[in-house]
Amino acid sequence: MHRPVKIWTPWQTYTFWYPFEAHAMVHHTIFKSDDSYHLKEEKDKFTIPMAWWNGPVLATLGSIPFVLISLFVGTWIVEITAWLTIFGYYCTYEYIHWCMHLPKNRIVEEIGLFSGRNGHHLLHHRHMDKNFNVVLPIADWLFGTLIRRAPYKFTQVKGPSVPDVQPVTKLVDK
Repeated sequence: MHRPVKIWTPWQTYTFWYPFEAHAMVHHTIFKSDDSYHLKEEKDKFTIPMAWWNGPVLATLGSIPFVLISLFVGTWIVEITAWLTIFGYYCTYEYIHWCMHLPKNRIVEEIGLFSGRNGHHLLHHRHMDKNFNVVLPIADWLFGTLIRRAPYKFTQVKGPSVPDVQPVTKLVDK
């Protein structure tokens, strides 16, 4: 979602712009790491989530490899479980992402884990090439895109469930 996706076929190369435009060009332009991280204008509320149809499409695409496994083991329960897991993860992402940009003192926002994920996502809005995964940052750790604190000071949004992600200044003994 941070660059156009190229799809090669034997006949032609297609550039798929939709995810890039909707996320990087619209969402990241409206919501930054400063006070604009939280919703300011009501009209921008609908740029927080992805389009309604993205969840089923992404779950279907993500579960395609499990079709082969289901055919091999002789039951569709593997494919169905994969689809439901991916779709559930997508719904979790959408809800948490919504709460991050539109805080309302919900119960989920009181959980310490949410604050950690919120700081992770705030850093993503500051450094778009880092901290891609909102819910489980395991992939960020594996691919070297995980940062826990900003490498330099910046104007950061404040709030009850927004942790301080500024660099830690180390005291030097004289």
